[in-house]
Amino acid sequence: SGAFGAFLQENYFLANYNLEQAAAVLVPVARTYAVLDAVGDRGLRLVNAAVGAVAQAVYTAASAAGTGCGVALGFDCVSYAEEFGVAGQGEVPLLIMM
Repeated sequence: SGAFGAFLQENYFLANYNLEQAAAVLVPVARTYAVLDAVGDRGLRLVNAAVGAVAQAVYTAASAAGTGCGVALGFDCVSYAEEFGVAGQGEVPLLIMM
C-alpha cells in the first residue's frame, strides 16, 4: 500500500512513460541467481522466457480489457528491490509493466 508514483518515475530512466499517471505498475521479480545456481547458464534463458511469458500475458489481458499497456526495462532494479523489500530474499525485479 502507499503512494509510489514519485518513486516509480524517479527510478525510470526514459521519458516515454509517466509512471505517476499509470493506473497500475506491475513488477515481476525472480530469484535469478538461485536459478543460475540450480541449472547453470541455461537459467538466464529460463528466467527470460518466464518473464517474457508474463509480459505477453499482461499485454493480452490489457488488450482484452480494452486498455493500454507498456513494458519497460529502463529502470533501477536495485532501488525497486530495496523499496519493495525483496532485496534480502535474492529476488530481482526484471521489468515494469504499466
